[in-house]
Amino acid sequence: MNLTPETMKKLSAILLMLAFFSASAFAQGPPKPLNHDHHEKIESMRIAFITDKVEISSDQAKVFWPIYNEMQDEMKSVREDFKKLMKAWRKEDLKDSEAKKLLEDKFKIEQKKLDIEKKYHSKFLSVLSPVQVGKLYLAEEQFKRELISKMRDRDHDRNRERGRSR
Repeated sequence: MNLTPETMKKLSAILLMLAFFSASAFAQGPPKPLNHDHHEKIESMRIAFITDKVEISSDQAKVFWPIYNEMQDEMKSVREDFKKLMKAWRKEDLKDSEAKKLLEDKFKIEQKKLDIEKKYHSKFLSVLSPVQVGKLYLAEEQFKRELISKMRDRDHDRNRERGRSR
């Protein structure tokens, strides 16, 4: 199946709208921790959003998404290391020697993140144009901001509803 860029754009827009409507629908329920289904919906939203904003063709998508997902897997360990670091900072009565070690660890984690980003930057350039790679970085930030905003709105609505039901 060979899709034109115009058709891909329309398909991406439709997927994006469906994803956002789905997000709105599941956001109406009672508060729940983020489970596998919610994570999958968010990932579907991310794919649709990035595909649309970066204007990724179907041929590019076949190569790009496995590379992008590989990078996300590597970044997951960096995020876990960072969470552990933040948890260690919350320790009461932290000694100077412990704080110094944590500061060193912080820079090691940041360097690891940068190394991964540089590694995948060149891989992205082998699939996408430089303009598209720039749009990718912008789209990732936009998606994060929109997701956080939607989550805050959802929490605000839930808190307002709880206030009415008392």
